Amino acid sequence: MWNAAWYDSCAIVVEDWLAFDLPFEGSLAETRTAGTSAIKDMPVCGPLDKIAEVRRRAEQADWQECVVVNETRVVLGLLEKEALGANDELPVEEVMDPAPLTLRPYFPWKSVMEKMHARKTAVALVTKPDGKLVGLLRQSKTR
Repeated sequence: MWNAAWYDSCAIVVEDWLAFDLPFEGSLAETRTAGTSAIKDMPVCGPLDKIAEVRRRAEQADWQECVVVNETRVVLGLLEKEALGANDELPVEEVMDPAPLTLRPYFPWKSVMEKMHARKTAVALVTKPDGKLVGLLRQSKTR
């Protein structure tokens, strides 16, 4: 006998599993998603870091952005190219974007592109449901 409640609870467990960027198999493993496409080794900084230091680290890594995180890697914001040009002594929190586009790892690539287009942004952050950083997505191939 079909048990719709059991099926629904299984679907929620699978979605939670994928949202936390845990490994998966089968046909889903062949699907391009935000999590599988995210760049995982991007520069990060804290909200109280000074712009001069963050700019230096980003330039050394050949990046135009820096993800602002707390001590447990929960995303607090995004520092993009324009903000990296701010006054050297300013703390990051004063010039960061406090609400960048964030997506869950299981989002299909088509949905990622649609959301980035709708928000008119070339950069999106991939986060787990607890806000922890998974990676960064960029529409262009260049850093």
